[in-house]
Amino acid sequence: MENSQIMLSLARLFRYILKANDWISIQEELDFIDEYLQIEKFRFGQKLQWSYDVEPSLKTMLIPKLFIHPLIENSVKHAVEATSTTIRIHLLIRQKQSDVEIVVSDNGMGISQDVLDQILLSFQDDKPVGSVSQSYGLANLYKRIHLYFGETSSLSVESCPDYPGTRIRVQIKQ
Repeated sequence: MENSQIMLSLARLFRYILKANDWISIQEELDFIDEYLQIEKFRFGQKLQWSYDVEPSLKTMLIPKLFIHPLIENSVKHAVEATSTTIRIHLLIRQKQSDVEIVVSDNGMGISQDVLDQILLSFQDDKPVGSVSQSYGLANLYKRIHLYFGETSSLSVESCPDYPGTRIRVQIKQ
């Protein structure tokens, strides 16, 4: 990617962020994520790989702006930046019975149990975002999920030392 292409990608990212709409289609969020990952690809080269598996019928579904992006950004920050090996990020969006499931997974080093416990503690409603752990993005997203989609929707984080990688799952009840 050339410098001029990076500048165009950055301009498109800023335009998206400044867009007046608070709700956008999943396809618009995917386009934003792709621009973001192209810029990161320039930075990390072949060390960063990604793929999407999105049910076509869900691409028009409306979600809050910057809803999926923080999950992808977490994989870049905590998996790609933390190692010299190739990291694969996979985004899955599918209909699962009457719910919509969004799963972001990577093959990074994973999360230690102590940090995972802190992240899960930060999800508690009586704790302000960032007061328990440094996982501002996940705690914020957890609260946004409940605000926009109700208390029966969920966010879960799976990671263990025996299985490299992390999987973050958002379940939206419809």
